[in-house]
Amino acid sequence: MSNFFEENNGIKEITARVNRMDSVVIIHDALRETIEGIKQCVAWSETAREPKGAVLTGIGGVGKTTVCRAILKTFRSYESTESDKIVRVVPAYYAAIPAPSTIRGTITKLLGALGDPHPASGSAHAATERLINLLNKCRTKLILLDEFHHLLGASEGKTEKNVCKWIKALVNDSGVMICLIGIPRCLDLLKLDDEYQLGRRFTRRFRLEELSAGLIDAPGPLVNFVQVLSNRCKELVALDEFLSFAEFVDVERIKLATGGNPSAVVELFKEAMFSALRSGRGKVTHDDFAAAFAKGVTLPVAQSAQNAFLLSTSGVRKLVALSRKK
Repeated sequence: MSNFFEENNGIKEITARVNRMDSVVIIHDALRETIEGIKQCVAWSETAREPKGAVLTGIGGVGKTTVCRAILKTFRSYESTESDKIVRVVPAYYAAIPAPSTIRGTITKLLGALGDPHPASGSAHAATERLINLLNKCRTKLILLDEFHHLLGASEGKTEKNVCKWIKALVNDSGVMICLIGIPRCLDLLKLDDEYQLGRRFTRRFRLEELSAGLIDAPGPLVNFVQVLSNRCKELVALDEFLSFAEFVDVERIKLATGGNPSAVVELFKEAMFSALRSGRGKVTHDDFAAAFAKGVTLPVAQSAQNAFLLSTSGVRKLVALSRKK
């Protein structure tokens, strides 16, 4: 029994060390450009005749949530004393379109995220008026409206149409800039200008994609990402040594194993560290990455089901060539 508890406590300690990496945010160029682009839209909207809406798309794990957190960190909420009254100012906030999507459900989400004490009360019309008043009172400049793709195919198009029209009306009546966020396919909703008239209100488009490894003489953003990440792993998790990724082929292995999906890369690194620490080592090697990949944590986004960390350099290059043909 004592061995069980000792082992369980050991795993908890290792997991806690590895999970220190959850606090790490690596802002690569595409993220930085997106963050600055959305901030610029907010600045434009403050003095423009109508808000300059934006759309942020990307598959899961490429950094949409990271962008939202960075934006919210820039536009922090605060309290201001005016005429002996305390005013809560919320320059920007985050909400998500529910699934299944309805106008009332969307309003409830937006009211709740802004602090309304009874977000589900009242008719849709009355709740919308309450939302607009609250946006004005809180001096809100930006709404980050996530899960926009929940409208795709909703109720054979009826709900989709109604919610899109409601979003258009909210932009017109509140004057608040909205950044719609979702998977790439949600852009289909903006192509229906004649019906929804959203396209011209959301002209700035930002798309986050997987990181490219590039070529050995023209390295892509994944190279710097994994090098910075490995240094942070060594520092935060207190490791003796970590695979440096100085060899380009090791970056190609990461690309094959994760597809260049930033979230998947981090998960793979965490599993590799767990493998090393569980074995009583402070050194993370190719074998640890091989063991991490074998667990299948990145298989859904991997470019190959083969374990690239068990292959020779020539074997890796063959897989890379095959992946580029797909």
